[in-house]
Amino acid sequence: MGEKLRLRVLKKLLNNPELERLSDQVFEAHDEDADHHLTQEEVTSVIRDSIMSEEDEELEGLGQDFDADKSGRLDKQEFEKAVTTLFGQFDTDKNGFLDKGEFFKFYKHVIESQVAYLENKINKQ
Repeated sequence: MGEKLRLRVLKKLLNNPELERLSDQVFEAHDEDADHHLTQEEVTSVIRDSIMSEEDEELEGLGQDFDADKSGRLDKQEFEKAVTTLFGQFDTDKNGFLDKGEFFKFYKHVIESQVAYLENKINKQ
């Protein structure tokens, strides 16, 4: 999908009243043990599916802050730090899991970060 088209799709998604329902579907798809909480490992799966390019783990917005060597990619250590930090920010009750409410805020943040990244990238072209 082209960057401009992807940006339009993500902006529509952010303004869609069905975003919470979609977030619930993503939550349930990654809740591997069906315990209604996402572990850090399960959130890692969401991040890989939502942020990282499938081909080469190129950064798309959210991970840029964790790219210590500015390579445009996250190595294993950088990725683990990103996951730990993001998980901690959204695990507001600090129980070691994200419930559906916490996950919705996380998921919306991921989309907003991707929109900002794509807008910046397109504007630089």
